[in-house]
Amino acid sequence: MKKLLYLLFTIISVLDIQSAFSQKKHEAINEDTSQVNKHKGFSVSGYIQTQYQFADSMGAPARFNGGDFARFSQNRFTIRRGRLKIMHTSTFSEAAFAFDINERGLQVKDVYLTLKEPWINTFSLTSGIFYVPFGYELGYSSALRESPERSRMVQTLFPMERDLGIMLTINPPEKYRVHFLKVQAGIFNGNSINQETDVFKDYCARVQISNPFPSKLVDYSIGGSYYNGGLNYVYNNDGKPLDHRYVFSMKTLDNGNLKGFDLDSSMSFKDTAAFHEGKIGGTRINRIYYGADAQISFNFPFGKTTLRGEYITGTQASPIYTLGAGIKYQSFYNWNSSSYTGYMMGVSWPIYDSPQPVNPAAVLPTAKLYDVFIRKFRGVGFYLVQDIWKTGLQVIFKYDFYDPNTKVKGKEVDFNIYQRDSTGNLIHDTEGNLVADPNTATFLSPADVKFTTYGFGINYNYKNFMVMVYYDLVKNEITNLSPYQGDISKGQMPNPGFRKDQKDNILTIRLQYKF
Repeated sequence: MKKLLYLLFTIISVLDIQSAFSQKKHEAINEDTSQVNKHKGFSVSGYIQTQYQFADSMGAPARFNGGDFARFSQNRFTIRRGRLKIMHTSTFSEAAFAFDINERGLQVKDVYLTLKEPWINTFSLTSGIFYVPFGYELGYSSALRESPERSRMVQTLFPMERDLGIMLTINPPEKYRVHFLKVQAGIFNGNSINQETDVFKDYCARVQISNPFPSKLVDYSIGGSYYNGGLNYVYNNDGKPLDHRYVFSMKTLDNGNLKGFDLDSSMSFKDTAAFHEGKIGGTRINRIYYGADAQISFNFPFGKTTLRGEYITGTQASPIYTLGAGIKYQSFYNWNSSSYTGYMMGVSWPIYDSPQPVNPAAVLPTAKLYDVFIRKFRGVGFYLVQDIWKTGLQVIFKYDFYDPNTKVKGKEVDFNIYQRDSTGNLIHDTEGNLVADPNTATFLSPADVKFTTYGFGINYNYKNFMVMVYYDLVKNEITNLSPYQGDISKGQMPNPGFRKDQKDNILTIRLQYKF
């Protein structure tokens, strides 16, 4: 509480300074300007987003629409974002602090400093907590974005959007021929805004070309991004593992008829010799992302038309709790294997949590070890935004999908391996249901389900104020993953499964004010 009061006092003081500048600017000429210059360069900005949401069902899984609904809730009021940013800018440097204030508390968003070289005004160096330079939508401000949230693939791959590290930016001013080129390259912890937990650093780079041939009628840009991250095992000082943890990758199981996860002997160590021979990926399990994006806007007389598209593919390494006694943990695995990002990262998207999260979860880094599942993924995000003359109205259509495991689809996503008779035919029980093998499993789970989202919205902008009415139509692929009852006492919430489309469509009505 003391820290919060101190922060608010600081903010009010800065606002008072800004007010004094604007109200008494004409008096500065006749006064001692040393006090004025001492505070020159400060700025305060921010925005508030309040919203009402209505879901298709009680307890709707809305993790990518501002957080899951509480178990017995179908509608809610929230402060989605209450953003406040304080900056100080000088000739060759700038520093920024940004916070999010809402009913869930106070959260740090940005804390960084930037140094700018003074000779050709092309190079800058940024250090601290800031947006990871990957793709277009990730770094596109939530105050400007035409939809309530970023696409599912971006939220999955980059939870909390930011990371802690250092970045070099090359962006020549307009007087140079290559002014259309922007290059960003950074080194990061790879744990979002949490503390570092391993010996590896993640590398990210983005190249963007904007309007190399300027036109009054068209604005356009294209970009390419690359992310190289690593996860690692933990060892005792003598080189032995703290415990046996393994790496699983997609294989063909069950006599070539079924796909699923199996032990990757080339990546999982059986003894210390494997460690010394580098057969565990040099103790590194790679997370590699490739991205391409393009944007174009046409300035028509009836209003600006904007098209934006982004594609990301690569390899994702996801942690999961130990296999333990194998089939004993079948139901646990079936519904708790959905931590999509990072190994010992401290950032995850749990299927359930205790208490139930109302926002993408940021949990503390942990010393626990996990088995790791490797998946090939791909995702797409697309926007069509049409301004209606100069009325302030916008019509939006958005399409995105995220396929976390491109090796399986539809009914292939099934936790069970089914029994066969001596001739290789599947065995059915008296009611016609397939009989599962109690000793084996594919270990496929909700983490392998593909989602497609169609978004439709209307925005009205007037000066600093915006009204948004937006509907997300969410479709999951139909799989063989059965419903899960859970255990409420342990915070494990029931789930209807993915044998049909879940009722998780969301209507969002938002008011936004920027300052």
